[in-house]
Amino acid sequence: MPGLAGIVSSTPRADISLELARMSSRLRHFPWYLETRQVNAARTFAIAHVRLDTQPDRDAPGCWLHGEPPTAFTRAEYVADRHELVVTNDRFGMMPLYYAVGEGWVIFATELKALLTHPALVPAADPAGWADVLRFGFAFGEKTVARGVRCLPGGVRWRVDGRTATVTTERLWNLAAQFDRPADRHPDLDALAGEFRLAVERCCAGDVSLGVSLSGGYDSRTIHAAIDHQRCRVQTLTLDVRGGADQIIAEQIARVTHGLERHRFIENSDAFFGRWPAYAHEMIWLTDGQFFDEACVMMSTLDAYRDAGIAIVLRGHGGEFTRMQWAYEFTCNRRVLACRNQSELGDQLESQLTCGLTPADFHELFRADWAQALTAATARTLPAALKTVPPHLHPLDQVSCLYGAEYLRRQSVPSLAELRSRVEVRLPFLDPAYLDLA
Repeated sequence: MPGLAGIVSSTPRADISLELARMSSRLRHFPWYLETRQVNAARTFAIAHVRLDTQPDRDAPGCWLHGEPPTAFTRAEYVADRHELVVTNDRFGMMPLYYAVGEGWVIFATELKALLTHPALVPAADPAGWADVLRFGFAFGEKTVARGVRCLPGGVRWRVDGRTATVTTERLWNLAAQFDRPADRHPDLDALAGEFRLAVERCCAGDVSLGVSLSGGYDSRTIHAAIDHQRCRVQTLTLDVRGGADQIIAEQIARVTHGLERHRFIENSDAFFGRWPAYAHEMIWLTDGQFFDEACVMMSTLDAYRDAGIAIVLRGHGGEFTRMQWAYEFTCNRRVLACRNQSELGDQLESQLTCGLTPADFHELFRADWAQALTAATARTLPAALKTVPPHLHPLDQVSCLYGAEYLRRQSVPSLAELRSRVEVRLPFLDPAYLDLA
């Protein structure tokens, strides 16, 4: 996935240009990507920005902006006279930033694999990160599968003091605070629908070719319904078996909105399964091995977007906030709603989130020391996550907080890395103005 990579050092590094080149090479998955690099004269700061050839150059002197503002972005600003780097990001961390801190240096990048090329970082597996991925399907908090590498939270200002190679994090936005608003501040449905249409309109801004996937999702179909099809150039794709419900419904939607001539059906056929090993390999590479899901099926659609001339794809991530009764492993069912305290809620979520290996599986598959480390790590995961959520909130709101802070940032973002390798992605359901009203 294109993005940023950089180095901040308290002392000059003779090979900083080479180190940066190695890091940025891991962000360049195709020769048509564009790249800019900058190294200061003191050889203590270096940054690279890799972007799609269809993305505008949003950089300015001393400032690098990557992503799709305002719903998913990472902005890095370098203050030369203080030798300070200041990074801000979107509310949910939908454009990731991984970082590592060592003796006299800090490195960062939008892909984990870029950090692992740096000679100061010794690659090693992190049991706590792997425990989460193997049991829950994604890592919680700032953990990653690589020891010493962290993932920046969303809605923060992250400062790197280059003189001491130390970092500080300041929270700028907190989802939990949104649930403590007075009841009279909540809008009616008409106002909310109107603001959502404006959010979609903002995502459709510019003279660009837009794409929407109509493969079965309520959220993407809601976005498609809110688009002004008289003004916007929209193409749609659907992946399904021939004659499946998704194909039939998507073609009906296309017929009455933007026209069947701008809709493409991609068959989930024997040819797809013949290419499965290649698709799985690329998925693992693009997501840094931190994502395993049925979304591997999406790999067959990636080139179709670019082949169709689509520059921007609108996705429905975050739509679950409006329907937490269908929010994947965070679904707020009757058992969740019946929880009387955070302890009960943690137990219920643990049962819902365990989609992979259990502690018993750890002891069967791993040597004893690793099995113990993995088991102990996952036992701490949900209690630690729930400590960030006010216990007085309704169970529905507590789960919504965890969904926004954990699932969106650590499960949805790796899946978006697949699409972002080819196109820009915009997320109307995470539009700040819409969320502030909701």
